[in-house]
Amino acid sequence: MNLTATTSSSLAALSIDELRRRLADAITVTARGLYETALIFEALRQRGEPVEELRLTLAPYLPRIARGELAAEAVIGLAGFRTALDRVAMLPAAKQRELIDTPIPVVTGIDGDQPTISMRRVSEMSAREVRIAISEDGRLLEPAAQAEAIRSETKRRASTRGTTRPRGRQPSVTVDGDYIVIGPQSVRRDHLLTCLKSLGVI
Repeated sequence: MNLTATTSSSLAALSIDELRRRLADAITVTARGLYETALIFEALRQRGEPVEELRLTLAPYLPRIARGELAAEAVIGLAGFRTALDRVAMLPAAKQRELIDTPIPVVTGIDGDQPTISMRRVSEMSAREVRIAISEDGRLLEPAAQAEAIRSETKRRASTRGTTRPRGRQPSVTVDGDYIVIGPQSVRRDHLLTCLKSLGVI
């Protein structure tokens, strides 16, 4: 496939199925390119050479990709989704690729005692759903465990709803001759009026 020849007008004539195939091919090519980039980056880094062409958003992932710990497909598929990528990255690279392509059961809500379950790819999930469905060490949680986590979260929110932070004690304000006393502090009335006028308050 020649990606450089792709234009908006050429894509307009393709069917949805053809567009999806082209997208899958493009992602595969991009992932291969990222893997090669990671190998080159690591080789230069080991020789002490700075690689200014690569910005900070990409550079942290490249050593792990080069060592085979992080699948390039995961970085491409979850670009900009830090929560999901951090959790998926805890798995072996082969499992990362499998998880990116395979819908998993996600509890999206609870109706009474019955959880509502949807099948979603990680890239389709919200950050909250990722935290519910995938543990910090990358394990996929069963729907029962997800439902329990949602119930605990709901109870925690309910217990804090409507609570307010107690207000601190307000200092007393009194007038003592030419002075205004505010708590332990005092200020001359003429000085205070001068300051207020300079600020445009009066």
